[in-house]
Amino acid sequence: LQNARWATEFIGNEARQGGGSIGGNSSPGGVHENIYFEINTADRVWYWRGEQVGNWDYGEENVLYRGIDYSPLRPSPVQSLREANNNRQELANFIVDNPSGNPIFAFAGGMVAIELTVEKDNRRYTLRTQVRPRN
Repeated sequence: LQNARWATEFIGNEARQGGGSIGGNSSPGGVHENIYFEINTADRVWYWRGEQVGNWDYGEENVLYRGIDYSPLRPSPVQSLREANNNRQELANFIVDNPSGNPIFAFAGGMVAIELTVEKDNRRYTLRTQVRPRN
């Protein structure tokens, strides 16, 4: 739970700093729960819930990952996410589907919503936050 709380705050802080392009949940490469922020003109930071898509291993499905594409001018989000997957780091584990049915990441009215549910010892805890990117 502490790990998920830290991850929610970390992602929220990075979203606040996110400039340029912000996107996600378009299933690049088949990964359904994802978001990215361009934090400067040279880097695109991705967050995603692990998923196996064909021959591509994007990590374990109960883990939330972060990775950076250092050349975000790639022709497609699929290539950008694959580059980020090459240097992925685990942020939180024990991630399960949100009981609300909401995706982990959502965009509405200029806000980024983050909702993580973790399960440990048959108990579920849901953390939610909304942030507005500043740039």
